[in-house]
Amino acid sequence: MNDSNNFCFFNGEPVNAVPTDDRGFNYGHGLFETVRFSNGSAPLWDYHLSRLCRDSVRLGISLDKDLLIKYLQQLISVCPVDGVIKIMVTAGSGGRGYYSQPDLSPNYLFQWFPSSNDDLSYREKGVELKLCQH
Repeated sequence: MNDSNNFCFFNGEPVNAVPTDDRGFNYGHGLFETVRFSNGSAPLWDYHLSRLCRDSVRLGISLDKDLLIKYLQQLISVCPVDGVIKIMVTAGSGGRGYYSQPDLSPNYLFQWFPSSNDDLSYREKGVELKLCQH
């Protein structure tokens, strides 16, 4: 797999790098969720899944919910300990410029990272949040 500190799957395949023509990484045409992984599961997964599905429609990305769940289960099956799962869904690969071809297939990037000391201090101290109006 990658190194001892993280695990990365791109469209279900273990990788060390992502394609350079991915629209999410080139033009920001994508979305992400950062998911807590604890005791072998993602406790707030239903909320994350709901946001991914809702927001992909807003961005014109044809997210496959079943594939997303499959890829999450794939990653969870190899996560050695508690940590953080980062999920990125992009509009797909190909094309130059801001206009996106309508027939692109989305790309799914799943990463796992071990918990850090910073993660633990946030749990103890909490964080301050602000509601942004967009």
